[in-house]
Amino acid sequence: MSSVGVRELKEHASEIVRRVREDGETIDITYRGEIVATIVPKERPSQQELDEFWKRQKRLIRDIAAHLGDEPIDVVALLEEERREFTPDEMLPPNWRPSE
Repeated sequence: MSSVGVRELKEHASEIVRRVREDGETIDITYRGEIVATIVPKERPSQQELDEFWKRQKRLIRDIAAHLGDEPIDVVALLEEERREFTPDEMLPPNWRPSE
């Protein structure tokens, strides 16, 4: 684990954030030699979690399609129910696309 002072953080914030984001580095921030904060990479979902997320989305689409033509359904309510369990911001890394 590396550390940077507040002044260095101010001068090189973009580079420091890149190291955390791309390299998975954890960086302590120091002020007058004492650690005052730690920047850690956001935990990413596993491939299994991502696959399960998309399976659930596909099931939801099939369920909606199965009800078309029958009684009216509340699509918004169904989607909100799914979002309560999985929010894309928590589940998906930037620029991720499902495999075909």
